[in-house]
Amino acid sequence: MAKNLIEAFFNHKNIPVKIGEYYFCWKQDNKDGCVQLRYEGEKYGYFTVTIYNYGAGIPDDLEDPMVVTEFERCINKIIKMEGENYYQNINLLIKEPFFIKNEKEPKYLSAIFNYDICMEKEEYLNEVSFLFIRSDNGYFNVVQFSVPSDNFDDAVVQEMNVFLIGWLNYVPIIGDTIN
Repeated sequence: MAKNLIEAFFNHKNIPVKIGEYYFCWKQDNKDGCVQLRYEGEKYGYFTVTIYNYGAGIPDDLEDPMVVTEFERCINKIIKMEGENYYQNINLLIKEPFFIKNEKEPKYLSAIFNYDICMEKEEYLNEVSFLFIRSDNGYFNVVQFSVPSDNFDDAVVQEMNVFLIGWLNYVPIIGDTIN
């Protein structure tokens, strides 16, 4: 039987405090049945993890049409945000499966964007943003990593990979009580 990942996050003990160089900052339970977690690093940007399933079990297969369709929906949602003046000058740079080092099978479907994000008073910050999607235990597992373009370098990519591996290692135990 699949674990209920949404219910697991109601207990803050089930949320890792630190993954790699990133610290848990906040959790949001959305009315649409999803939960979001935010992790921030001192110098390496931030992650937003979103878990949801629309009330239906999602197959754990990156090639399943449900997963591929949701990946496209997530990409389109980011692109539509330009029309809402949240992002400007969106460029989809790469759209391909994402492999963890030395793995033969991809772990995520991924896309990389570059855009200007509205901060306040119509001031914009240029960011590089990575979108990762997979399914686990019947849920979509969407991870978005964003970092200011000025701070983007090999060290950031290395820390991003450490987080992604840490998150993937954690997903199987979500729902089990952590003391």
